[in-house]
Amino acid sequence: MEITINIPDDMVKEFNKHLGYYNLKNDLIGEKYEATIDDVIIGALKMYLQWTAVETSPLIKTDDLVIESKYINIIKKQEKSQKEISVHSGIPKSTLSVLLNGGSVPSLENFIRLWIALGQPPIQHLLDVKVK
Repeated sequence: MEITINIPDDMVKEFNKHLGYYNLKNDLIGEKYEATIDDVIIGALKMYLQWTAVETSPLIKTDDLVIESKYINIIKKQEKSQKEISVHSGIPKSTLSVLLNGGSVPSLENFIRLWIALGQPPIQHLLDVKVK
C-alpha cells in the first residue's frame, strides 16, 4: 500500500540533518546501508504501534500493591525544568513528558537516568507504594 503525506519543510530539514549524521556514521564504520526519510517514518510508525500495544498505565498493580512514580514532585521541589532534566538525563523531552505525565512506565534505563539527573535521591522518595 502506498500512502502520501505532506511533511512541513522544517521537519524535512531536521530529518535530513539526522539522516546525514546517521549515514555518515554508517559510512565511517563500514556499513553499506544508507537510510532514507521513508525508513525513519516507517520506523517511527513501527515504534508507535509497539508502544500502543503495551499498557500505558502509570501504575504497576499487583494483588496487594499499587506503585506510583513521584518524580514530578521531586522535579517541582528542585525547581528544575523538563528541558534541564532532559539535558542531564539524556532522555528526549518528548519521552520525558510522557513519563512524567503518567503516560508510560519508564524502562529501567530511563528510571536510572532520571534518578541520576535528580541527584540520586533515596529510592523511597521516587516511588509511592500503597497497600490496597
